[in-house]
Amino acid sequence: MAPMPARQILPLDGERHYMPLVPDDSESLILSIHQNVVHALVLDHDEFGLLVEIAMRQESRLRGHPLPLANPIVGFFLASLRSLTLQETWETADRLVARGFAVMPEEHGYAVDETAIRIVERSALSASFLMSWNAAKVGWDRATTS
Repeated sequence: MAPMPARQILPLDGERHYMPLVPDDSESLILSIHQNVVHALVLDHDEFGLLVEIAMRQESRLRGHPLPLANPIVGFFLASLRSLTLQETWETADRLVARGFAVMPEEHGYAVDETAIRIVERSALSASFLMSWNAAKVGWDRATTS
């Protein structure tokens, strides 16, 4: 087993990356990931995938139903978990706890640190952010269809 990574303290006001769970749904929940987490896990798809999985399960428990998912990028990260053994999954979860991106409460197994990653309603994002995000998506759509 590799040595445990160092704990990271995430600034509360850090930049975030956003991904809708269902890109074509204007009411879709949004996966919000702290930029430092993205940088720390960019080369570790297992840890990134498990962090996303824990966040989605946590939110599903709160809402009382499974979350819809149609975002291929999020699916790509989750797919990496299929090749892990149960022991590798526990080790990966322990690494997330060591980094400070997840915690281990007594009741439901692992949970995410919401500074690291969280799932939010679109309405929780500012109107100005949503306008610039939608404008960027339109620009991207034009660039990929021409």
